[in-house]
Parts: sequence; C-alpha cells; structure tokens
Amino acid sequence: MIQACRDADVVLIAARGSGEASGSYQGLGSTMWSAYRSMHDEMQNNGFGGQRLRAVAVIYDAQPVHALAFQLNGQNAFFRSINVGVNYTKTLLNDYRSRPECAGKGLMLAGYSQGAMVMHRVLHDQRAISGVNLWSPLLVADGDRVAGDFTTKFGGAADTRSGVGQNFTVLGSGSQPQKFAIPDVRDVCVSGDAVCAPTLGKPPAWCVSLCARAWQVGSLLGGVSIHTKYADSSLLDLAARAIPR
Repeated sequence: MIQACRDADVVLIAARGSGEASGSYQGLGSTMWSAYRSMHDEMQNNGFGGQRLRAVAVIYDAQPVHALAFQLNGQNAFFRSINVGVNYTKTLLNDYRSRPECAGKGLMLAGYSQGAMVMHRVLHDQRAISGVNLWSPLLVADGDRVAGDFTTKFGGAADTRSGVGQNFTVLGSGSQPQKFAIPDVRDVCVSGDAVCAPTLGKPPAWCVSLCARAWQVGSLLGGVSIHTKYADSSLLDLAARAIPR
C-alpha cells in the first residue's frame, strides 16, 4: 500500500476470483488485471489529467465456481474463504488511512466473482470505508448481487436477478439483502452467469428438501462457462472505463 500510494494518484484494491491463482497477474487474476489495464489507460489518456493508477491485490483463497457443489468441514467450499478476503481488504484500508503517502488520494475497490463478494461486503461496512476518498467501485459477476439494487449495470443481466449467495443462504453464503447506499457502484453481470445471475431451474415434484437444493446447484453449474469469460472482453473494458468524472 505504501509503494502504491507513493507511485500513484489513485490506488486500486482488487480481489481475484473463481479459482484464479494467487500468483497470476501480480495477484489480481486475469479478470481484475484486464479491468486494471482499462482503468489505467482511461485515467492516463482520457480526461483525468494523466493521473496514475496503481493496484494492490487482496490475498485470500479464491475457489473455482465448481466448488459451489461441495461442502468442506460443514461449509460450502465456495463461500468459506470470503471472510478472509474481507478482513485482508479491511487491513489494506487501515493502511491507506494511516499512511501519510496515501493522504487525500483516490481509492477504488474492485473484485471478480468471490472477489466481488468481498468488496460488496466491505462496501456495506461503514466503519471500513470511513475516511476513504472512495471512487466508483467495480463489481464483476458479484455473487452477492441484490435484485433492484442501486447500481450502474453493465452486461444485460435482468435487474430482477440476485446472485448465487442470495439464493443459497442456507449453505452459509453470508449474503445480506441490503441495497447500496453509496453512489456509482458499477455492476457487471451477463445473463445466465452462474454466480451473479444464476438460473436455478425448477426440480420435479418428487425432488424436495435437500434433493431440490442439489438439483438447483446442478442447474446453476450450467452457467459456469459464461462466468469465466469476462477477462479481456469488450464488456469489461467498457465498464472499467466508465469511471465517473
């Protein structure tokens, strides 16, 4: 954080997602790296006076989307690591507030998949974001997505669709139904995405209780291929560049 603030006018804290390796793309994963490149170019060349953007990666265990189907030690494998990412992000925000190198500099939060869920929860924690010169957050394929939320939407997913965490609170997702009270949150979600706009399907009449949940999990895994195609897409480039002036 200190080095980023020394080198930049605006700092991006970004969290990778969906099985992206911790060492890939300087810890950002391919999707957030793609978004970072677009935001960096936009700020350097299109109306921000050449301001410099630098990124700091959130370190946590990002599970692949297929982990939605599995339990580990009584917890769903996809959801269990999100709190680690939330706590690490809060530590970075504390560093930002305490370092003179960061004073007054803009800060953006961004995440993909589980990383978007990390940022979604941090953004709802008023203590975590207090004293922060917060710029427009970017949430890509957010599993905590709330239907009808007050966000700027990209990608065509219906406003009535909620993320997978909202549909699977019974599995300990930790998702909450509150809508954003902060402005300019960019929500990137394509229709049918298994994480941000899942299609759960209706089980047959004989399939009830746990069987029905298993049926729905199987249905949503059909949207995994959609979920993994944001990196280097024209959609993500458009959303990443849409930083409010």
